[in-house]
Amino acid sequence: MASKLTFLGTKGEIEQSSEKHGYHSSLLLLAGRSKVLIDYGELHKYSLEELAPEVILITHTYPDHYLWLNEEIQTDIPVYLTREALSYGKYRLAKVKVIKPGELFSLDDIQCLPIR
Repeated sequence: MASKLTFLGTKGEIEQSSEKHGYHSSLLLLAGRSKVLIDYGELHKYSLEELAPEVILITHTYPDHYLWLNEEIQTDIPVYLTREALSYGKYRLAKVKVIKPGELFSLDDIQCLPIR
């Protein structure tokens, strides 16, 4: 199974240090049939429509990783995150998939193990 990881953003709440160091931390993972957007912060170059992920995985809830903390975005894309992360958000998500630290789960061809 071929995989491809694209860095969509590489910075958090720090000053941009070069042209290549921009936008909030975010990754797009293509693995087999799966297209997973890992984190989606407030500053991003591409809209969800352009990226067209099958799922979004939120690793933690700083504004540079979790757009719904401070902004309302409507999407039917399932968003995977912990119950704790979900409680931080100011805005609610349409399709929430709550994951638990220490419990393995699958995103089609990808096995994930959340760690607290």
